[in-house]
Amino acid sequence: MTLAGGTILRYGLFVGVILSVLLSGCLSSDPIENRPGNSSPTSPIPATNEPAQPVTPAEADSPSFPSIQMTVHNITVQTITQKSGRGIRFAVFDLSLRNDEIKEGFSFTNTSLVCIEIESNDESLLSPDIENLQENNADPLLPCTLAYGHEKRGIILFPLPESVKSVVLYARDTDWTMLGQVYVPDISLGSPAISGSEYPRNLELIVHSALQTSSIPGVKPQTGNKVAVINVSITNKNPYEVFISREHLLIQTEKGRTLEHGGDRVEREVARHYLDFPLIIPPGETRSGSILFIVRSGTRINQLTLSDSNFVINSMVNLNNYYRYE
Repeated sequence: MTLAGGTILRYGLFVGVILSVLLSGCLSSDPIENRPGNSSPTSPIPATNEPAQPVTPAEADSPSFPSIQMTVHNITVQTITQKSGRGIRFAVFDLSLRNDEIKEGFSFTNTSLVCIEIESNDESLLSPDIENLQENNADPLLPCTLAYGHEKRGIILFPLPESVKSVVLYARDTDWTMLGQVYVPDISLGSPAISGSEYPRNLELIVHSALQTSSIPGVKPQTGNKVAVINVSITNKNPYEVFISREHLLIQTEKGRTLEHGGDRVEREVARHYLDFPLIIPPGETRSGSILFIVRSGTRINQLTLSDSNFVINSMVNLNNYYRYE
């Protein structure tokens, strides 16, 4: 098989980066003496305002993502030679999609499926290579439209660096609502994929309130950006301690993703008002507090996303239901 080149949408870290996503924040504050940097006193950070119409945690996306059933029949890892003569390693999925819940049907494009590839503590978000798969006369899965109750099986591939061990494959809507998911723990060994309904999601994210403003004392973003202060609670329902880095809690927008900006990225007097990353939560415990983000102005999609150590999304909250703008 000859490949002319793959379409890779690789996200780097957000703002200092985020994704928000994905992702973690230390929701407990360390003593100010332990924080790096020098600062002069600033005014206290204003508390976020509650939304005009309170939103309950139940309005967050369902963690089971049941709308689209994804079944991995086979995964092979192949090195495909491009026209330039350079070989690129690919993960080739034999995949089925079935529409279980969307009554009006759903149309899949190459942005409807995304693959999170994990490299050490970092991750990359990729779109599938469709054009070159079609050129090689394979049976492409995308694009397709699935009526309610219908299913389609086909081939889809993603570039796969040698350092990548595990991947998470998601079906998503244009607003980043997750519709389906499978997790592959070790793609090089062809280990069985774990479906979204089977994967345990034991990190719960609740947003209490959120504020987006042009600046706060001690933080003034560049032109085109704003400050977002989000009050959250994260509960660890695992029977073991979890470690959440800032890459595991991010804001996903149509313009990319954004990571937490507080902690050691602002002056000490500002940072003490916010959760510090990374966050360690003992089993059964909850950490609550405010998270500071520098976000792009005017984004339509604002999904706060919490992932676990496998970069599997455990919870996603639409901040548009909570944001108050000043």
